Amino acid sequence: MEVIQLNLTLNWEAINENDVFTPMKASPITSKDLFTLGEKVQTELVDQKATGPLFEFSPEIDHYLKVHLFGNISADDRLTHQEREIVAIKALIT
Repeated sequence: MEVIQLNLTLNWEAINENDVFTPMKASPITSKDLFTLGEKVQTELVDQKATGPLFEFSPEIDHYLKVHLFGNISADDRLTHQEREIVAIKALIT
């Protein structure tokens, strides 16, 4: 069994003079077209354009996933895609 270690580095610049950690803010999403951004992120994750019967059966779900999951949520640059997946799995099992 392979163990994946997650190393989230602390941004020491975010710690103020009272030793209080202030989380980093995500870079603003500059794209107004979240569908296109989501399609790009989804394609990067699976190394090809995601197509098939599932997406053809329910175009509404495909659109929702691309806009909200891949376009809006995954565009946040504070975590890598691998770190985001590990955090999601951890949240599901706890």
